[in-house]
Amino acid sequence: MFYKVLKVIVKPIFYLIFGIKIVHKERLRYEGGMILIANHRSNFDPIFMHLVVKPKVQLMAKQELFKNPMLRWLVTALGAFPVERGRGDLGAIKNAFKILRSGGTLGIFPEGTRTRTDHMRPFQHGVAMIAIRTGAPILPVYFAKTFRPFRRNPIIVGEPIQMRDVLEAKLSNTEDVKQMTNYLFEKMQELEREAKALCK
Repeated sequence: MFYKVLKVIVKPIFYLIFGIKIVHKERLRYEGGMILIANHRSNFDPIFMHLVVKPKVQLMAKQELFKNPMLRWLVTALGAFPVERGRGDLGAIKNAFKILRSGGTLGIFPEGTRTRTDHMRPFQHGVAMIAIRTGAPILPVYFAKTFRPFRRNPIIVGEPIQMRDVLEAKLSNTEDVKQMTNYLFEKMQELEREAKALCK
């Protein structure tokens, strides 16, 4: 209930202040479990990941955010769960499997951390591994700019990606995981180029 009320209140305010324009909005229509991925430029990115799609996004968030009790309460209420970066966090991965199998929306920033430049960092392998294991489709979203108030901020929505249509991959095959990861990075780069053309 808290999430729905907050979203109803916050969404129109943020869209007005930040001049949000969603490009290819029709691609947001989907049912069932979905992995939502996005590039990571600013601290506002998790908020807009929540605001872009209708279902509640359960976001993988760095463990450090859960150390402060008040912040932990807030991010947990917003559907986030902790992941320990830099290692294979089996607990977080199992939680991700559970979310997708129950038809939920899992949010991940595949770069693993924010980038201070206009170029994305190489993607971590986690998204590909989860997609291979669950068969869940992936919806890429590209934030064209670092969100700043009172200027136009486009958000580019990509085509949903069904990994099984790309490659019959096996989780046990390291090369399959790498190939899937590279494919996702290339699809996000396509959105990056579209965003740059749009922002000229």
